[in-house]
Amino acid sequence: MNRKNTRFLLILGNGFDLQCHLRTTYQSFFDSRFKINLVSQIHFYYIKYVLKQSIDYQKILYEQRSKAKTFFRNMLYQNHKMVRLVIKEYINKSSDELEALKKVSNNNADLKERLVEIDTEMNEAISKDILNHWELVALAAFAFIRIDSPIMWSDVETMIFKIITWVLINKRKSDQELKKDDDIVDHKYYSALDVDLDHHANKSFVKFFNDYFFERAAINKTPCECVFQKIIEDLFYDNQFSSDIIANQMLDELIDFESSFSNFIVQQTGLNYKTDTKTINYCKYATELIYNLIYPNQVPTGKNTIIDILNFNYTFDIRFKIPLLNIINSKGINWKVNSWNNIHGVACWNSKEAIKQFSELFNNDDYVKLPAPIFGVDSHQILKSDKNYDLENDPRSIFTKSFRLLDNHVNDIRKTSFQEKIDEIIFYGHSLNKADYSYFESIFDTYDVFHSNVKIKFYYWRGYDKSENINEQEKQLRLKKQERKTMSNIFKLLNSYGSTLANEHGENIINKLMLEQRLEISPSPLI
Repeated sequence: MNRKNTRFLLILGNGFDLQCHLRTTYQSFFDSRFKINLVSQIHFYYIKYVLKQSIDYQKILYEQRSKAKTFFRNMLYQNHKMVRLVIKEYINKSSDELEALKKVSNNNADLKERLVEIDTEMNEAISKDILNHWELVALAAFAFIRIDSPIMWSDVETMIFKIITWVLINKRKSDQELKKDDDIVDHKYYSALDVDLDHHANKSFVKFFNDYFFERAAINKTPCECVFQKIIEDLFYDNQFSSDIIANQMLDELIDFESSFSNFIVQQTGLNYKTDTKTINYCKYATELIYNLIYPNQVPTGKNTIIDILNFNYTFDIRFKIPLLNIINSKGINWKVNSWNNIHGVACWNSKEAIKQFSELFNNDDYVKLPAPIFGVDSHQILKSDKNYDLENDPRSIFTKSFRLLDNHVNDIRKTSFQEKIDEIIFYGHSLNKADYSYFESIFDTYDVFHSNVKIKFYYWRGYDKSENINEQEKQLRLKKQERKTMSNIFKLLNSYGSTLANEHGENIINKLMLEQRLEISPSPLI
């Protein structure tokens, strides 16, 4: 390896975008889709302009989430078939406040203009169905799963795995356990009552979803888990169709869901890194953060920096390569980007402007087909311990990230592979979710992290932002909490990888990396 070069693989998760001042969490997305933001804004303006009181918007948003959760849960518990209507009912509760605002807006041009926008959004949400099946499931999960659940209701990819497994595998298996084949010879015919099938399925469902904490129903009333189950089955399950047909229908709905999420992201990032203020500001924050991740202390003299970027976000794609290097190199530092990969697609996939920019970047006369964002599950979640297990014929296989990547042609916008050798792998802002273990294990294998000299560095969020006004003691408490959370996730990841190493003491991988000073855990730089 050329010692005049330092080589890095930078792996970015959603925490990267959050640190760059984007609101790209699933919680923020669903706040928008469930119209919690809309109702919060109406209430905020009502307090400010009608009641003439001062209040923090974030406090209102937090309160409205709690109220929305209770409202949705009560409505769905009374009638689970109301899932398509609950948002309309929820929005209508704000009608009186909106009318009061209109009466005081005549002398306030800014408020009047904003109310026109709110009125338009409100009428659109009331006049038509705005959510697809997966978003309706998310709404039900939001309503019925407790906020202190070990697995959050907004952990979309875990929820996808649970639901496809129930609908495509476990529900049919549960029904078959009670059914017996008819004995035509002895003229014995068997049938299972629907009530018995439902009761048996309910028990199976509760057991399968026992790693979630559900809200409690009143004594002797139907458990919330069972109401959630009915909503899932009403949306997706039909015993008249094969699992393969249902799987493809579910995938079509998921693709629609992914499109909604990408539109939500583009609204925040903009599209043109040359002229759009939102995009320019995002690029500025992203560049500063990457610079501080690579060199948190000082830049070594006499060395070039070569980086590979593996981005799990749908933002910060290869179009940003030119402004990134322009800013970095203006500091008198020589950087080179070897490869850039948005492994799960890009939010701007259907933008003519972005497609044109990609085509110009690749010197391609034909317009590049950009990969759309994908959600998916890890093959490890589906594969069983039986080595003869047939994943290929499992109807869930089309939801695995491996299948989705192939189907999405993600490598069409990736022109270079990773460097053959690197000095350091840097993780930033990644949850290290099990759904992504396959990627990480492949990377660890590629660079033979058990035997090589490659260092692995994990950055974690401090638990507070630069703008927060909190005392030093509170900062340290939050820092320690986030550090331990990150350490727990690193422990799980590395031990999972160690268990895959044949003929090695893989269980000792963490000790080995620590003894060789090749494992580092650090708080995120503040920007």
